[in-house]
Parts: sequence; structure tokens; C-alpha cells
Amino acid sequence: MSELIHNNNPRAEELLDFAVRLINGENARQLIIEHQLVIRDVTPEETMQVLDKLLVSGFPLESVKVNVGKILNVFYRSLNAFKWNKPAEGHFLHYLMLENRAAELLLEEIKAINKVIFKPGKDKDPELIERLGSLMSKLAEYELH
Repeated sequence: MSELIHNNNPRAEELLDFAVRLINGENARQLIIEHQLVIRDVTPEETMQVLDKLLVSGFPLESVKVNVGKILNVFYRSLNAFKWNKPAEGHFLHYLMLENRAAELLLEEIKAINKVIFKPGKDKDPELIERLGSLMSKLAEYELH
């Protein structure tokens, strides 16, 4: 993997230029226009190269964390349209993805119950509160990766 991140890819260098200038406060619209040819089909691999190079080049972690949302927001269409082969059963990532989908279902149910429980003017249903506690306990069992 490190050979992918540390190569001299001209596209990744242009994307890095975009990210550095965005972080430094230059006009986002102008930067997007200037770099539109590489932004329109940026890959997940290139995105990781850019983020890695930001950190390796000395940008503080906090600065990258604060700005990664802006960068990914610009890259969103390309990343969302990217076609990839999902890992097959038996692959480590396959099981992480299954675990994530199960956690998402728990969070959706928690959200739905919260809407009811915290609705103004409603009495608190003890059964719903108990169900919420149970769901929160299940969610706490998930290991962060």
C-alpha cells in the first residue's frame, strides 16, 4: 500500500495543490474551476494519497481534520460514482462492512425512538425508554476499528 501512497502521481500532486490551497484559505470556487479536470474523476486511492501527503508534508493533524470535510465534499461526486468490487465473504473487509450495516440499523432504530421520546408535550413511554436502553447497550458492544 505504501508504494501507492508514496509514488509521484501527477494527478495526486495536482489534487494536493488543490487541498493545500483550500486549507490555506484560497477561494474554493476558483480552485475547483482550476482543478476541475482532476476533481471530476478523483479516485479513493488518490484521495488517500492527498490526505497522506498533507500529513507527511507537515500539515498539523488538527488542520487536516478540520478541513477534510471540505476536501471530501468537493470530491464527493467522483467518489460516490466510483465503481468498486466489494470484498467477498471470507475477506476481512466483508465482515467489517456487515458489522457497519448492523450498527446503522441500530442507529436508525435509536433515532426513531428518540424522535418519539423527546417530542415536546408527550409523556415518556417506559417501554420505549427501556427499548432505547437496550439498543444503546447493543451499540456499546461494537468494537471501534
